[in-house]
Amino acid sequence: ERSLELSRRAFFIARRILKPGGIFVCKIFEGGGVPTFMLELRPFFGSTKLVQLDYSRRGSKERYILGRGFSPHLR
Repeated sequence: ERSLELSRRAFFIARRILKPGGIFVCKIFEGGGVPTFMLELRPFFGSTKLVQLDYSRRGSKERYILGRGFSPHLR
């Protein structure tokens, strides 16, 4: 839950400073609220995805959210 709240706060700030077409990246620990958060991000980006890096420990819930092509207005 803390990770999700921090990610939401990061996006709150990013919405104010990202330029159109910008990229948003944040680290999150996968949990129940992550799919909903991804749906919340989708209208603001051309593409969104949840990424697990190859060098993360096996079994780790560490993920990165990647949003590309920021649009400041909801679509």
